[in-house]
Amino acid sequence: MYDTLHSRRAPTPELRNARIAVFAVFASAGFLVGMWSGTIPLVAKGAGLSAGGLGVVILISSVGIVAGAQVGGRVQGRAGSMVLCIVGIVTAAFGVLAMGFAGDAGVLACAMTIVSFGMGLNDVGMNLQAVIVERAYRRPIMSAFHAFFSLGGVAGALAVLGTAALRWTVRPQLGFAALLCTIAVCVAGGWLVRPAAEADAATSAGAQTSTGAASAAPAPSEARKVLAGPAGWPEFAGDVAALTTRPPRVRVRWTRVAVMLGASALLLMFAEGVATDWSALQLTQAFGAAAGVSAFGYGAFSVAMTGGRLVVDRVVAALGPVVVVRGGALLGVLGLGAVLLAPSLWVALAGWALLGVGLCGCVPQVFSAAGNQPHSAVVLSRVLTFGYVGIFGGPALIGLIANATSVTVALLAPFAALVLAALLAVSVRALELGAEAISGLRRDASANRRLGGRSDPAPRTAERG
Repeated sequence: MYDTLHSRRAPTPELRNARIAVFAVFASAGFLVGMWSGTIPLVAKGAGLSAGGLGVVILISSVGIVAGAQVGGRVQGRAGSMVLCIVGIVTAAFGVLAMGFAGDAGVLACAMTIVSFGMGLNDVGMNLQAVIVERAYRRPIMSAFHAFFSLGGVAGALAVLGTAALRWTVRPQLGFAALLCTIAVCVAGGWLVRPAAEADAATSAGAQTSTGAASAAPAPSEARKVLAGPAGWPEFAGDVAALTTRPPRVRVRWTRVAVMLGASALLLMFAEGVATDWSALQLTQAFGAAAGVSAFGYGAFSVAMTGGRLVVDRVVAALGPVVVVRGGALLGVLGLGAVLLAPSLWVALAGWALLGVGLCGCVPQVFSAAGNQPHSAVVLSRVLTFGYVGIFGGPALIGLIANATSVTVALLAPFAALVLAALLAVSVRALELGAEAISGLRRDASANRRLGGRSDPAPRTAERG
């Protein structure tokens, strides 16, 4: 997937710009989510919805994000991941703006469905862009991209507080968010990996594949003419091209690895969703924490996860993704165990923070592995869909169990989910993709020796753990 021990070349300015652009897309998506979550009470009040009615609207709108991911996976081969990012963010921004004008439940449900559909499109596009840039960098950087999503969410929440202090109403607040994110993603789009570059690289990769192992490697001057993305590494042109090739429509079958990655995403995002939705109530029920104090449960989790994602890529480079996912899931198990058995509020807060540290690098590695599979856009969209089921359905399951017992007892469900996720961690093992495997054909030993039409592929790190 990338060489984590021999990545010593300085990236080109174009590649740095592409990385910054992907950071901007992740941050823009997070900013929209932060503004949405901060203004939803006022939006619901304007639409005349009770808490129960709002829950139904949110459940209905969640269909949009699943549909967006599936559509994104299907059209990416023709439109390119850059287009998915721009169209997705602009669509979500339009939906956010429309939420401010929702006067009843039906209009609000439509607006929120538009938001979630745009987010689904963008999720596929921005994660594929992140995979392409990561491969060109030849070292793990996926978790840092996801950290910027979290930072964008924090910025959105702070923007809600700041504009509220200026006595802005909900419409200008949401209009500001929509305009800012639209401008940001359109500007960033100028430095994202372009469909034209993807198509040129795909043509080169196809030519290399047809020549077989006897073909000589192109000279550096020739290789630079077929780069995938902005001035990526020449020896990875065939690798990167495969991520964004425009193939004819084919039926992409489920593989064992894809199923394992989907299950991992479901289990890990289930745990994330539980921390987001139930940490505050757990502290209230177990320790009688006041509303302001109980919010520190999610705060501890969120700060630990965001901070961890800013540094965990170095751990991935040193130990490999399997160790990070397996170790992180088990660390999350310890964190939930501390919450379950906590004798005091402070121990429970430490448990939620430990859960955030454990999960910080898990989901990004699952997405990175999915983006490096053959037919990556379709596989990634499926893995994202599994993850959506976990993050939306998991908290609902906790609610059903909590009604019969308590929130603390219900946390045994994510505890068990993380144990299973640790067992499935082998699914993120770095792939040895040859040209034939990239095209979706069966991989064998000879294909691994024909990377990009060369008999001596660039060294890759053997997976540890």
